[in-house]
Amino acid sequence: MMNKRVVSAIVGIVLLFLLLYIGGLPLRIGFIMLTLLCMMELKGTLGSSFRFDDFLSAIFVVLSYFLPWDLAMALGFVYLVISLGLSLMMSPMDLQRTYINSFSYFFVFFPFLLLYRLIAFSPIKYLYILPLILAWGNDTVAYYVGTYFGKTHYTTISPKKTVEGALGGLIGGLIIIAVAKAIFIKDISFITLIIYGVLGGIFAQAGDFFGSYIKRSAGVKDFGVLMPGHGGMLDRFISVMFATVLLYLMHNFF
Repeated sequence: MMNKRVVSAIVGIVLLFLLLYIGGLPLRIGFIMLTLLCMMELKGTLGSSFRFDDFLSAIFVVLSYFLPWDLAMALGFVYLVISLGLSLMMSPMDLQRTYINSFSYFFVFFPFLLLYRLIAFSPIKYLYILPLILAWGNDTVAYYVGTYFGKTHYTTISPKKTVEGALGGLIGGLIIIAVAKAIFIKDISFITLIIYGVLGGIFAQAGDFFGSYIKRSAGVKDFGVLMPGHGGMLDRFISVMFATVLLYLMHNFF
């Protein structure tokens, strides 16, 4: 019988690709909800309990998903100024809350907005699939290779991570996106794919490592509890966020 980790992953993937298939307003609303959930999970992990800022950041996120990229960036700056202003009004002044809320906003929001823009505006059909399957494929292969063959542990931040798992994840991610290229994505060269597969795999693992560092520093196991066997939404998407930023840069500059 499938364990809860596999079941929750299947349910989540089906829901995500259903939204991708439907597109339009439901997809935009789905991205808004995903962004806000991950943002709230990160804020909670870092210790923010400023509920008015949750309301404020939600307004800015919703507006930004309906605006051009340059205006979304401008709104981000306005959010930062307002957040700082609220801290200055507190007695005593609470800059730590500004750091937490601003970091959570920018760290979570912009990668998801970039992924949404890849879906909505990229001329390369299905390009947006790459960071999803690369990050999750990398993580899945690394998990099982590390579980059954991992012996060389390389960090105390996440004691279960092994060199064998990391290498297995990189190779597995490359194979998965090569299959996706052959089936779905025609307008990208294999050289570009290989470069992205290697660098994207490193970025995805760096994202997972960074998430582990934040959780260990905060003394928690997971960012949330929405996905049984996985943790929260941010636990599943932090590696995708890192891989997305790299793909967006490569897509626009190379």
